[in-house]
Amino acid sequence: MNDEAIPGLPGVPSDSLPPAARAELAGIAWEELPHVCTGRHGVPDTPDVLGALLAADPARRVRAVEDLYRLLLHRERVFPATAPAALVVARLLDDPRTLAEDRWEGRAGRRPLRAELLN
Repeated sequence: MNDEAIPGLPGVPSDSLPPAARAELAGIAWEELPHVCTGRHGVPDTPDVLGALLAADPARRVRAVEDLYRLLLHRERVFPATAPAALVVARLLDDPRTLAEDRWEGRAGRRPLRAELLN
């Protein structure tokens, strides 16, 4: 992984996302779009969660998906960061890394990341 970050998003490595998703992510004023726990100590910001969705480490990918549900769709409520995050997620769906299979919370068996993101 490269040490360079996406401009304006210091926690998101520039090579963690495909170019279209990076452009979408960088073009959004995330500081103006809170999720359920924005600003709480130890809770990741939306760009950090999105940047981890295609991480090489399976545990990090699983945690990022859990964070999407927990922070952006908390109790099925939509937050200001939810729709822009969905646009970034849509830009990830054709990336071959989304074919990686994992076990997802609340799901039986293994299934591809792509299926979980579409869910």
